[in-house]
Amino acid sequence: MKNATKLFLVVILLSSVTFGATILHYDFEDGTPGVPMNDFPVTQINGIVGTADLSGNGYDMYAWDDYWGPWFSAKGDTPTGTGLSSVHQSHNDGYTLADGIRRWSPSTWTIELSFKLNNPSGWRTLIGRDDWTGIDGDIGPSLQVQSNGIDDAMRVAFVTVSDEHYELYSSLVPEPGKWYHLAVVTDGDRLDMYADQFDGNGFQNIGTLIMEAGIDHSLLATGNWTFGRGWYNGNFVDHIDGNMDNIRFSDEALTTDQLIPATLMATKEQAHAPQPPTGAAGVPLDQVLSWTTALDPNDANVPNPAITGHNLWLSIAYDPMNPPDAPNWQDPRVQVIEIPADTNPADGNVDPIASYSPTGLQRDALYYWIVDESLGAVSTEDWENIIEGAMWSFKTVTSAPEVDAGRNILTWLKEGTTTVDLGGTVTDATGDVTTTTWSVISSPPDSAVSIANSSAAVTTVTLTETGTYVLEIHAVDAALNEEADQMEINVYSDSCEAAKNNPNGYTAPLGDVNNDCKMDFIDLAILMASWLDDASLTEDVLYGPN
Repeated sequence: MKNATKLFLVVILLSSVTFGATILHYDFEDGTPGVPMNDFPVTQINGIVGTADLSGNGYDMYAWDDYWGPWFSAKGDTPTGTGLSSVHQSHNDGYTLADGIRRWSPSTWTIELSFKLNNPSGWRTLIGRDDWTGIDGDIGPSLQVQSNGIDDAMRVAFVTVSDEHYELYSSLVPEPGKWYHLAVVTDGDRLDMYADQFDGNGFQNIGTLIMEAGIDHSLLATGNWTFGRGWYNGNFVDHIDGNMDNIRFSDEALTTDQLIPATLMATKEQAHAPQPPTGAAGVPLDQVLSWTTALDPNDANVPNPAITGHNLWLSIAYDPMNPPDAPNWQDPRVQVIEIPADTNPADGNVDPIASYSPTGLQRDALYYWIVDESLGAVSTEDWENIIEGAMWSFKTVTSAPEVDAGRNILTWLKEGTTTVDLGGTVTDATGDVTTTTWSVISSPPDSAVSIANSSAAVTTVTLTETGTYVLEIHAVDAALNEEADQMEINVYSDSCEAAKNNPNGYTAPLGDVNNDCKMDFIDLAILMASWLDDASLTEDVLYGPN
């Protein structure tokens, strides 16, 4: 099975990374998946330690209760697909209480965090400070790391002990549901922001700020640090909807190779850079799964030459609306595919990129997958000779909406127009239809068509001319799947002409001599005019050839 040592190894690696002086560090690996950091119905205490500070300084994160405090994520909901992160749902946040971190006022520092925002639009504060700065007219906090509400790009704002207020707007606009690792680094005069998008390209500079020379730019110490919300003019604001992980404060300006993701074996010395990216949605059913082979620990520019094969584990299809706490790798339907590490033995080199084309992927499904690297393992569970991979996930394309325009209609003009009901139906398995539209595909010349509400499946349409009209209802869902259906409306000049053209059949009344769909005195008058006429023969008829 996929054993439990993977998480343990990653925790050990994380805890052993010590570049510079780490002041505060949270990795959220001390909780239970899917449980509040303060399970208030059990604890009955407001404001307890939610997750421990790994630095040894005792700057633990606190959680108020099970509503206002963060939760631990489901297992694997992290940048690497292993372990836990913190969950924030637009109302819950963590905070510090220790005086030491509240008084922290370094001139050189690094603040790091991994984050995923489900809704990055607007002001979303990941890390902030409570309390006033003491600067006249300043009603904001002394530090904010956030997405800004102007163009949704990442931003850092901070106040110094010299009563300066600096702001740096970066080039990174986070995508909903995507993990990033962000680092804000300053040497005292220059401040840089870096971001790793976990796409295999490592850290990229997303903004630089040069501060005024000759001035003390140390951070101004104010109130408690907050995680998942901001503070403004005495109010708690700008909560995030998403996850945070790998929060670390350092009192040195770290280089990019000292930042957390660059020091984790999980990102480079395992299979990494999956395609589709982990958490991707709308993945087609013919998607090729690919990844970058684990790198050589002694040369990060080449694949690990000891790798002999890749073991790809592909889970069963899960309901994305009800995902499991963890996939069941013991399910007999789990696919385990062994893939050679060198598809061209003649060159003797391990392939840097590997891939596999799965079959039988289902629509509207959530899949998990792992690529383990075999070091000559004798089986897919020979763990001593396997580099276990991170767990990735993707969601397949959703089903297209089911659209029914309703039955065709036969009708007639009443005082020059007719109005009929349109009874379309639009259903969707995932309930994410975004647009429904009625339109006219064809109509008689010089006709006018007026649809009362073209964006409603059930509405009315008014027509002015006789002839055949073709109308279509079209629906699109959030994944841009679309479907359409058409129906006909046949309009006649009056109800009799409509009756005569009834596709279900027409039987004229007995005695309807003038073919006007009714038996009346006009028909009787025509009959009376020929009353007693006798068309019987009075003599023999000769016929045929002479």
